[in-house]
Amino acid sequence: MSWHTRVISLGAPGIFAAPAGGPFGGRGCTLLIALSTTLFMALGAANASAEEPVEVPSGLDVVFHDWLDDQGAHRFRFIAPEIGQGGKQFDDVVDDMAHLCDQFVLPQLEIQELQASQVVISLMAEPVDFGEMAPGVTQFFESYSVENGLCIWELF
Repeated sequence: MSWHTRVISLGAPGIFAAPAGGPFGGRGCTLLIALSTTLFMALGAANASAEEPVEVPSGLDVVFHDWLDDQGAHRFRFIAPEIGQGGKQFDDVVDDMAHLCDQFVLPQLEIQELQASQVVISLMAEPVDFGEMAPGVTQFFESYSVENGLCIWELF
């Protein structure tokens, strides 16, 4: 039984899902999604490597991967191929993770009209299925509480 919901952008970065009730008040949402998905696949949808990069203070190449609603904790996962194993280490990207929370996550939650008490930012050297062990893939995590429209770092 799945205990989290995965929300993935099929198109432009920053667009995750239809608002509650669907784009037309709930009517035709399924048809719209089916047609959009079919069209997207027919046009040869770009994979994650072709997504728009997300700017971070360090200049690291970061791309949005997915968004998981994990029992109220919103997990935003990003691909950053330059981390770990001779690349950037945790201390090099900790400010980037705070920036992603403030400048990427909070606006997305606002667009979706969602309240969050906790946000977890993940940077992965390459895509990893959520909850799967991947000893050869560097992953960094940071947890933030959200108060008064700000991300506040928490011990994770």
